[in-house]
Amino acid sequence: DGAPSDSSGGGASGANDAEDDSDGEDDIVAVPLTVDHKPDSEAERSAIERRGGKVRSGTRGVSRVVWRRKRPVHGRTVLNMAHSELVVEEIPFLGVARSLGDLWSYNPDVGEYIVSCHPDVAHRTLTVDDDQFIVLASDGLWNVMTPRQAVASVALHTRPSSSPPR
Repeated sequence: DGAPSDSSGGGASGANDAEDDSDGEDDIVAVPLTVDHKPDSEAERSAIERRGGKVRSGTRGVSRVVWRRKRPVHGRTVLNMAHSELVVEEIPFLGVARSLGDLWSYNPDVGEYIVSCHPDVAHRTLTVDDDQFIVLASDGLWNVMTPRQAVASVALHTRPSSSPPR
């Protein structure tokens, strides 16, 4: 079916499919459809470093891609100083390893963006018999809930019940 088997949920935005287990029970199975693109994953960290970037552990355990910017020494302007008088600052910035439009991450030394804009794409055919719903969410949800918890929460609020909706 082409769906990734990563159980970590979505990345900056992600999806999980809710599949009926077809054994006559009302059990629902969470099927992750996306994979996290966190800077601290081995594959993403390696790609960031290969493009000349760095990953640093930030506050509250969130790893961040480091933004490197040149700034003048002692408040002088860039226009009236030699290149050697610039200081490179490193600022832990972005908490994801893939992003669209982050022009700050361009590394002129290698001619690439440190943060990739290329998504991983998988295809999955959804069917009325097997698939009940899809949870589309950002890392705001996936950082605090597993795919199983998210699907269970949606299922709890979408199943018919004898009590009126709240």
